[in-house]
Amino acid sequence: MCFSANASFGAGFFLTSIGVIATKNISNKKQILFASIPILFGIQQITEGFLWLSLTSHRNYFLQQFTTYFFLIIAQIIWPIFIPLAIYLKGKNRHFRKIKIMLLSTAILVSGYLTYCLATFKVEAQITGMHILYYENFPTQFHNLSGLLYIISTATMPLLSNNKLIRYLGVTILVSYFFTKIFYSGYEISVWCFFASIISIYILIIILQENKKTLM
Repeated sequence: MCFSANASFGAGFFLTSIGVIATKNISNKKQILFASIPILFGIQQITEGFLWLSLTSHRNYFLQQFTTYFFLIIAQIIWPIFIPLAIYLKGKNRHFRKIKIMLLSTAILVSGYLTYCLATFKVEAQITGMHILYYENFPTQFHNLSGLLYIISTATMPLLSNNKLIRYLGVTILVSYFFTKIFYSGYEISVWCFFASIISIYILIIILQENKKTLM
């Protein structure tokens, strides 16, 4: 979480639990990636918890580089592909098939570019106020374009779903992204995790609704 190590660990275990419940309630294998989204969010937050510890204690300094890169690998390489692929595989309708393939191709392009950037340019994390700021020395001429393609690849796929709940999920992703972009400029990578809890609970609701199950 974007506020402290304890908040990150708490959010991480909460999100992981949500994901485990969601995966246990799937009715077919096509839902597994979609149901696993909260688990990946949880792993990401637990990683940031260890990053907080490495940034606030010299004793844990050895964790800093690994946790910084591992967090960014999930945030910038895995997420652009994972979310659209999970929704694409889960979908039952064939509408907008060409557009969906184009979105997946865009996701692969964004992920590939950010992989190159993480492997080539220096990145580091630093606590400023109550947030972690990730310094990325990426080419500035492609910064806005890569960010735009990132949000297009992650948010547009759910908007094309025939399930209105998944379309609302796309809207939630868009609203949360622009909220952090406007009010937490520079901290988007970390602060956006705050909305992971809402998104993850919503994913569980979608899984339960589709399979007509309720929590006991």
